[in-house]
This record gives sequence, structure tokens and C-alpha cells, in this order.
Amino acid sequence: MRIVAATHVPLEQAVGAGRFRADLYHRLSVLRIHLPPLRKRQEDVAPLVNFFLDRFNRHYGKQISRLTPEALELLQSYFWPGNIRELRNVLERVYVETESEIIGARAFAEWVRERQDFAPGEWGDEPNPRPALAPPFPLATEQRLLTADQPRLLEAAPAARRTTRPADLTAEQIRVAYHAADGNIAAAARALGVHRATFYRYLHKLGLGRDDLEHDRF
Repeated sequence: MRIVAATHVPLEQAVGAGRFRADLYHRLSVLRIHLPPLRKRQEDVAPLVNFFLDRFNRHYGKQISRLTPEALELLQSYFWPGNIRELRNVLERVYVETESEIIGARAFAEWVRERQDFAPGEWGDEPNPRPALAPPFPLATEQRLLTADQPRLLEAAPAARRTTRPADLTAEQIRVAYHAADGNIAAAARALGVHRATFYRYLHKLGLGRDDLEHDRF
């Protein structure tokens, strides 16, 4: 009989803390293969992308051959808290929306915006800041899931070039952005470079309601 087991928990620590049975650990710990997380294996992103593209081509009956160098570099700049499963899901999401034979950086623009919305710092002035999707790699002070090179990589996708930051908004800035977005809160928040939750928080802080903003438009 052969047993193959996998875990993302350091079992030695779990045994020492009494959270994992020592006898089971010693039965399982015969041949160990340590696989570092994807964030530490950037060189594996390209072959994994090719593998998944080939699988998607066979499944969906399409022929998408590759990513552009800019798109591939963008994926290599991300920390992948969900590891290979997250990479596969991101690729499939973009794949099904692509009609051409090559996927460019622009195709990932919406995904990048979503990742930025979940980055730490956006809720910094709230009593209980919302946690990020990923631990702060590589340093405890890291403020983004994408590296500092990300804006340069998205030059082909200007709509996605937005950073998250603690906001200091004025009532006038909110009014201008709201009017320019024709009353669309999400679009107004993007124009100001903040999350929608931050936009609503400042409405409350400044004593503004949607009725006030709508009245200003007429």
C-alpha cells in the first residue's frame, strides 16, 4: 500500500503543539518532497501558463497560443497567495473572454483592479482594517500584492493603472468625481484611486448622501 499526503502546514510544529498525532507523522514522513510556493518559483509561471493554455485549448476547442511578454511578466510580478490553483483560475477567466490567438496584458486589467482593491492600506484608517488576500510578502511592511514594477507592465492597459492608498478626500473632490462618473459610485471611486468602501466612508464622514450629490447634478 502506498499513501501520498500533502499539506501546507508545518507538521513538526503541529506535532510539537499537539495539533497533529506524532505516531501518524512518523508513519507518513518517509519520502518528503518540499515544493516552495509559486511566489518563490517565478521561473515556473511560464511553463505552467503553457500547460494550462494547452489544456484550455483542448477543452474549449480554441487555439490561443501564448501570452505576450508583458502579460507574462505581469503574472510573474504577482505573489500568488492561492498558488497554482489561483494561476489556473485567473488564466481560465481571461482565456474564455479572449477571441484572438494571443493574450496581452490588457486582458488582465480587471483582475489587477480587483487585486489592488484587496491590498492592505485601503482600510488603514478604520478601527478593524480588512485583511489582504495575501500575507505581506516579502516584508511585513509590503503594501501591495503586485510588485513596484506593475504600473510599468500595464502601459498597454491604462484603465488598470490605479494604486490603492489611504485617502484624504474633500467634499469637492467627491462631487466632481461623482458628476464626472454620471452618478456611478464605483466609477467615481476608481477615478479617485480609492475603493468603493472608502468612497462611502467619506460620504458618511463629510455628511453627504446620494441625494445631496444627485441634487448637485441638476
